[in-house]
Amino acid sequence: MEIDIKNYIEDNIPTLKNKLFPLFTTELDSLCATYLFTPIRSDHLSESQLEIKIIWSNYDETQEVKQELIALLGFEEDEPYRVYGNTRFYSVLSGGGILFNDAVQMYENTVFFTISHRRIR
Repeated sequence: MEIDIKNYIEDNIPTLKNKLFPLFTTELDSLCATYLFTPIRSDHLSESQLEIKIIWSNYDETQEVKQELIALLGFEEDEPYRVYGNTRFYSVLSGGGILFNDAVQMYENTVFFTISHRRIR
């Protein structure tokens, strides 16, 4: 599921193509993002939280990518599940925020999604 969702994001948001890294990155020479999946519930229909942290020195550019992510993964209430790779999923925005990391002089614009998913056999 994690790789399918990561690939779905990279395929639909060109700015993040090859710029989306698990947990952390040291590549700070251009806009990039990190992601972390946290399991919430494991069942026939599992649920996970996806945290995406957009990192860059330009505040406005991080906001633009955040809005693209919300448009892509913030499903409307009546939208059907999407299928990508071997995963059927439904995603809703569940929070976020921004801070300035003084150590690297970069903004970290974080957005959280709750994803209901199941593997397609």
